[in-house]
Amino acid sequence: PALTRTTTISLTVTEVPPEPDFSLSAAPNTLTIQRGGSGTSTITVTATGGFSSAVALSASGLPTGVTAAFVPTSVTPPGTTTSTLTLTASATATLGGPVTVTITGISTSPALTRTTTISLTVTEVPPEPDFSLSAAPNTLTIQRGGSGTSTITVTATGGFSSAVALSAS
Repeated sequence: PALTRTTTISLTVTEVPPEPDFSLSAAPNTLTIQRGGSGTSTITVTATGGFSSAVALSASGLPTGVTAAFVPTSVTPPGTTTSTLTLTASATATLGGPVTVTITGISTSPALTRTTTISLTVTEVPPEPDFSLSAAPNTLTIQRGGSGTSTITVTATGGFSSAVALSAS
């Protein structure tokens, strides 16, 4: 006789585990720095899928006269996940912007390259507050017992807004 038997098994369907990976972000992602000055941004490495390799950081697309320094230069999740990026503009750095600075993170195991961007503007150092004086006319000829008039003009620069005391000698 033909016989049939059955048994029960337990089956669980699970998600495929994610591949180890990471992403980069910058905060702030917009910087304005003056010539001769610097600005900082925190670069964060976010690991997924159990990623735990060292990520080396670099910057590209910098205007002439601007340098980048990372502290530390590489991070290893899940321990260290942030690096401070300092962008420093020389006194002769190219003015303008915004320009896109690309931050690149590279790991070797697994071999991954990820990027994020910072919008950078380099500005001129504002002038120091100051003022100048001018006289019109700047030459007077006065007869004994007479008088003359000259208009003294105070010209403010660099946001100068203080009172100016005038005297003649």
